[in-house]
Amino acid sequence: MYAKIVVSAAINASPVLPLFTLDGAVQTLVDPGNLLLIADYLEDADNTISESCLVFQIFYAGEATAGTDKKEVVLEVPPGTWNVSAVDWLAAAAVTGHNTNYFILNLIDTDADGNGSDVVATLSFTSGVDAAALTKTALTIDTAEDDVHGGDLLVLEKDAQHSSGLAMPTGMLIIELTPTAVPA
Repeated sequence: MYAKIVVSAAINASPVLPLFTLDGAVQTLVDPGNLLLIADYLEDADNTISESCLVFQIFYAGEATAGTDKKEVVLEVPPGTWNVSAVDWLAAAAVTGHNTNYFILNLIDTDADGNGSDVVATLSFTSGVDAAALTKTALTIDTAEDDVHGGDLLVLEKDAQHSSGLAMPTGMLIIELTPTAVPA
C-alpha cells in the first residue's frame, strides 16, 4: 500500500484546523495532536512500512531584521519512529546569498524535552545559494541525525549572527517524514 499524506498548518496564526490530503483527496484532521490513526493507516498488513510518508507544510513568519536570530517549534513528531526524508523551504520573497552577510536555516531536533540540539537539516545562504520566490529550496539533511521519534520537537532556527546577516522572508517549511516504525 502506498500513501502520501500532506498536513498543512499555520504557526502563530489564528487557530486553524490542519488539513491533510490522503492519496490526493483533501481531508480534515480532527485531532491535530494525534496522528496515531494516520500512522496506523500507513502500516502494511505484514507490520512493515513501505513507500509511505507524511508531508507537513508549515507556514512560518519570517524575520525582517537582518541580524536577528529566530527559533520556533514547528512540529511535534507524531507517534512512532520516523526518518526525515526531505526538508524544503518555500520563501515568499527571493533570498540572495552573500559570503559575509548571510543566515543559516537549521531544522533542529530538540527531543521531547526541548533540550536536544541535533541539526537534522541545514542551508547556509552564502554566495551562490539563493532561494527564488515561491520555489522550493532543499535543505541538506544530515543522515546521522535524520531519525526522529514521537514527541520530539522540531525547531526551525534562523541563525543570523554572520556579520550583519540577511532578512528571512515569510515562507513555508515542508518536512517529509517516512515511517520506520509505528506504535503498536
